[in-house]
Amino acid sequence: MEKNNTDLTIVREFMRNIRPLDLLVFRGHGLVADIISLAEDVTTDSTSTDITHVEVVLTREWCPKIARMHKRIVTAAVDSDQMLLAYGSTLSGAVADLETGKPAQGVQIRVLEDILLKYFRSEHANVGVCRLLHNPIETMDAESLKHRLSVCYASMHGRKYNTNPAALVGSMLPVVRPIRDLTNNILSSIGQRGVFCSELVSHVYIATGVITDATDGTIDGKILNPADVVPSDFLGGDADEGLVKRICEDPIWIK
Repeated sequence: MEKNNTDLTIVREFMRNIRPLDLLVFRGHGLVADIISLAEDVTTDSTSTDITHVEVVLTREWCPKIARMHKRIVTAAVDSDQMLLAYGSTLSGAVADLETGKPAQGVQIRVLEDILLKYFRSEHANVGVCRLLHNPIETMDAESLKHRLSVCYASMHGRKYNTNPAALVGSMLPVVRPIRDLTNNILSSIGQRGVFCSELVSHVYIATGVITDATDGTIDGKILNPADVVPSDFLGGDADEGLVKRICEDPIWIK
C-alpha cells in the first residue's frame, strides 16, 4: 500500500507539468513498438524516433462533448471538468475508456492519471509530456476553442484503430500513399475507415490551430494530411516535409 501511495504521489507531481492540449509521448516495448521506432529512424530526420505512440491531453472544461465518467471506472482520480484525460487511438485496452467503462481498440478517452501510473510501473516502457510552444488555451477565444474541440471530438468518436497496412506504411513512405489513399477511400465508403494515433492527434491540432500551413516550412495554402504524420514528426525533422517546424518542447519523461 505504501508503494502504491508513493507511485500516486510521483504521478500527481508529474501532472503539474501538463496542460490541456499538450502532447503525450510514449516509449512502448515489444515487436510493434520496435518496428515503429526502426521505421521512423529510417524514414525521418527526427532525433525522437524512440517515441512510438502519441495522444493529446483533454479536459471536459475545454471539450464539453466528453461524457461523465462511467460507473464501471475504478480510479483514485476525482471526476471533474478539470480532470486531465488522455485522448488517443490505440490497440491497448489496459486502461478502460472513460465513457463506456470498457477496454477499447481505437479512439478512446481515458483518465490520464491511470495511464501514467501504468507506464510508471512498467519496467520496459515510459511516458512523457511535450508542452506545446503555443497552446490555444492561452491564445484562443475560449468559446471558439471549445466549439472546435467538440466538433473534432464528435467526428472521431467511435472510430476504430487503422490497421490497414498501406495506411501505416504510407504515413512514413510517400511512394506508398497513392495505394494508401485508394484503400482508405474504399474503407471510408463502407464505414470501416480507422485512424491511428498520430493521425488522430493531427486532426485535433489542425482543428485548434496548433498545426497550420506554416508548420511544414512552406506556406503554400495547404495543410498537411493527418494520415502522413508519424509520432516523432511532432518534434520536427520530418523527411517528407510533414512537420519540419516543431510545435512542442522536448519531452519531460515521468522516469
